[in-house]
Amino acid sequence: MAQRYLGGRIVASRRYALLAAGDLVALLVFAGASAARHGGSALSMAQTVGEFGLGWLVVAVLAGAYGARALDDVPRAALLGAGAWVGGAVVGAVIRAVVEPFPSLAPVFVLVAAGVGAVIFGVWRGLAARFL
Repeated sequence: MAQRYLGGRIVASRRYALLAAGDLVALLVFAGASAARHGGSALSMAQTVGEFGLGWLVVAVLAGAYGARALDDVPRAALLGAGAWVGGAVVGAVIRAVVEPFPSLAPVFVLVAAGVGAVIFGVWRGLAARFL
């Protein structure tokens, strides 16, 4: 039987460990696309992973994206993944604005990051619900 934590917001099981591993890959795809588009280095990619990964983790846990119903069906999983990413992108952008040497919280940056990541996480989470 799977263990549940934080009021059921996190399920500890093999299936959800695979989901979290896939989320990490989705985050790396997002950061890699950003680095490739903007001529970033491995260091800037790692920083993006840290900032947006923390934002994702906070919002995903609060939204129940690792909870028992996260993989119930494809549309729900896709919407939950995309929605949690949008919130996480906003949090990640705020973190980025606080820790970067030249802080900026440009609305266009936040919208693009939220939109691109929502597609990546929505597609991944839909696939995960179908195949995990």
